[in-house]
Amino acid sequence: MGVKVMKPAAAHPVPEALRNLHQSMVSELNRHLSSGADGGAAVQNGAAPQPGDIATYIGRIQKAGNLLHNCTKRVRELEDALYNAQSKLSEMSAQLQHASARCLELEEGVAAEAQRANEAEARAAGAEEHASQLQHALASTTGNLDALTSSIESAFGTVGEVSAPTRNAA
Repeated sequence: MGVKVMKPAAAHPVPEALRNLHQSMVSELNRHLSSGADGGAAVQNGAAPQPGDIATYIGRIQKAGNLLHNCTKRVRELEDALYNAQSKLSEMSAQLQHASARCLELEEGVAAEAQRANEAEARAAGAEEHASQLQHALASTTGNLDALTSSIESAFGTVGEVSAPTRNAA
């Protein structure tokens, strides 16, 4: 049987430190397996692998396990942060919709007030024109009143002069 050679993971979305650790472990195992195939007779003769060699691999596996545990913990933290961000986003979206609706109401109110102001300005302009016409009419009436008063005074003034000589004749 041939020796099984492990291939390093080429294109996995794994952090660089974990990828480097994996590649070094695979190369060490391949080296160990290759040397084990050449010295297979030595293993059969009672020469066992050194415990230090296995401890190195176990230590690396533990480091990889710790790294995976830390990565998993960080992923959970990021998932929690994502959930919180999504909750805040939905809350902010609701507030934005409420604020937009309120802005629309205020814009409609401002437009209505602007319309009322335009109507009031038109009425004020009409009232000013009417007041101007009334002032002209008042000035004309005052002139007519003065003319009438003068006519009356002159008419009564001559009547009074006629009455005086008539009284003296009597």
